[in-house]
Amino acid sequence: MRAEELTAKFGIAGVLDFVETQHGLVKARISLDGATGELYLQGAQVTAWQPPDERPVLFTSPNSAFASERAIRGGIPIVFPWFGPSRHTPAAPQHGFARTATWHLDGVETTGRASLPLALVMATSAHRSGRSVSARSTP
Repeated sequence: MRAEELTAKFGIAGVLDFVETQHGLVKARISLDGATGELYLQGAQVTAWQPPDERPVLFTSPNSAFASERAIRGGIPIVFPWFGPSRHTPAAPQHGFARTATWHLDGVETTGRASLPLALVMATSAHRSGRSVSARSTP
């Protein structure tokens, strides 16, 4: 789904919206009780989190390409199904295929104001997996 469609379906004014980057990746931007963050659907990777009135908590490398099928360096990645190089397939991606797979947003739970759980599903048909991500505001 494109960013505009995701915002229309799951967006919450002032809390959750989606944007498409210059390289065609889609990311969720979250703002909850003064805390901000971002999550890329490629790799289901959290790349930014900043509590209210604080400095950013996560590091994302300035050398990151933020391009399709390239792993984002830094933030909170999913390392699956192996760490480092694959022992069985040397040409396989470093730290597994989940870091570069496209993930789909399956739902957003809007029950409270202290958190915003996002349900994500890996898009590849060969390796189905699910992951839930929760954005939380902490005092």
